[in-house]
Parts: sequence; structure tokens; C-alpha cells
Amino acid sequence: MKKEKWLTGFKLLEKRDGRLCSWFCSAMSVNYSTHHETKPKRRWGPLAVFSSLEYAKNVGADCNRPIYRCRYVKSRKTHLFTACGSERFYFPAGTVLASKVKLTRRVA
Repeated sequence: MKKEKWLTGFKLLEKRDGRLCSWFCSAMSVNYSTHHETKPKRRWGPLAVFSSLEYAKNVGADCNRPIYRCRYVKSRKTHLFTACGSERFYFPAGTVLASKVKLTRRVA
């Protein structure tokens, strides 16, 4: 079996009802916590992270949302989708789709 390649990236999050969730689709997103592996919900598409802190800051600059350094496994999938169907989203520059994400620490 091929070993997974974990890469370093950055996750822009939002605090909602005391939990950390994705800033992009926070009402539908998975919950994140530091040092725990997060995977998409069953039958949902990949998770989105940024390849660099600069890209994450560019998107989150006017929102004051937390940014976490993370480790991720790059997804083979090319777009986001939910159990309800396929969605084509505009991805900000520097977006990478991931099959797994593990937050390591808050950086901004």
C-alpha cells in the first residue's frame, strides 16, 4: 500500500457556536480541532486549504477569521460537492483540495 504524503498548508476558519468550521460553507461544513484528523462528511467532496499563509491572509484579511497551519493529504478530486450534488465553486488563488486535514496551530 502506498504511503500517504502529508503536506503543509493553511486553513482559514470561522468560529460558529463555539466550534471551528470552514469559513467558506460554515453552515454545512465539518468541525475542525487542533491535532485531530478531519475528513469530509460521508458522500461529500474534499476539504479546501491554502498552499501558503499569504494566500490565506489575502482571502481572510478583511474578516479577522482565525488561520491555522495544517497538514493535509492532497485529494484526487477536482471540485467541491455535497451529498446533495455537485457544486462548482470559485476557488481563491492558492486553494488546494484535500482528502484529510489536521490543524497544528493557530498562526493568525
